[in-house]
Amino acid sequence: MPLLYASDHDDEISLIDLWIILVRRKWTIAGVLLLCVLLGLAWVLVKPPRYQYETAIQIGEVLSGDALQPIEPVGAVLAKIQETYIPLARARLLAADAQGGFKLKARSPEGSALLIVVSGEGVPAQRSTYLKLLHDVLQQIQVDLSPRFKAARQATEREREGTESRLQQLTAEAKLVQGELERLGSWNQVVERRLQIVRTDLQTLREQRNGLLKRGLSDSADMRLIVLNGDIRTLQETIADLQEQLGKWIPAQRDGILSRLKQNQVDQSTQQLRMQEIEARAAALQPTRAVLVPQRLPEPIGTGPVVILALAGVLGLMLGVFAAFFTEFLARANAVMKSSTKR
Repeated sequence: MPLLYASDHDDEISLIDLWIILVRRKWTIAGVLLLCVLLGLAWVLVKPPRYQYETAIQIGEVLSGDALQPIEPVGAVLAKIQETYIPLARARLLAADAQGGFKLKARSPEGSALLIVVSGEGVPAQRSTYLKLLHDVLQQIQVDLSPRFKAARQATEREREGTESRLQQLTAEAKLVQGELERLGSWNQVVERRLQIVRTDLQTLREQRNGLLKRGLSDSADMRLIVLNGDIRTLQETIADLQEQLGKWIPAQRDGILSRLKQNQVDQSTQQLRMQEIEARAAALQPTRAVLVPQRLPEPIGTGPVVILALAGVLGLMLGVFAAFFTEFLARANAVMKSSTKR
């Protein structure tokens, strides 16, 4: 079958001849294309979908300073999961006469200092096995990190109890100091009243002495004057003592009591701030837990049916073109052989 548009050179191929071949063999191309699309459709219908089975684990955390810190570094926990927990879970699964081939992997999402994701891929029939594996790994992590969390919580509780006890002690001391201040105030009033009485008595004695001096001296008057002078000196000494108490001793005692009371208030404020910090740390304490319980993610993974059919169509078109040219080659080779035989 001669070429319709032959080139001047035997080794050159005319694009028009190629197009003519493709048009002439269009049913071959269509048949191969249809066959590939049908095979792709059959694969989509027969092949079971694959799903991601996953759990997300948040490492327990404590408040250190102003920042949350994991109970154990995520890198260390991730290494334990990959090297210990997953192999142990698979070994227990195989020991229970389950089929092998189930694989899990663990990773820590970028930018996360607390989160670890454990996942595996499988068909719907493997759902229960994958969920069992994920639960097993999760339980191992929680059992391993639970003592550290309990120790941190117990330390926080002990610190809180100690701070509460100290606050109660300071409150009781403040009441005692306040009582001392009230008693000192009462004593100050007593001294002031006593001073007023003594001054009145002193004034009375002085008036009596002046009266004796005006009436003139006598033996009895002299004796009375001596007694009055003695009483006046005694009252003057009493007044001096009372004034010293009011001017020095009582203010000094009051200053000491107020200083102790102020220090007590400072200590109470310090303990209250410490209690707030302890409460903040206690509230920040979080156990290792699953923020995403083991489950099958809703969307299937892998190549979707539309992509598979599109790839089947492209492959079918390529194979169809190849089949068209190969069929044309066989037809021309057969024609050449027949022509040679007739000669």
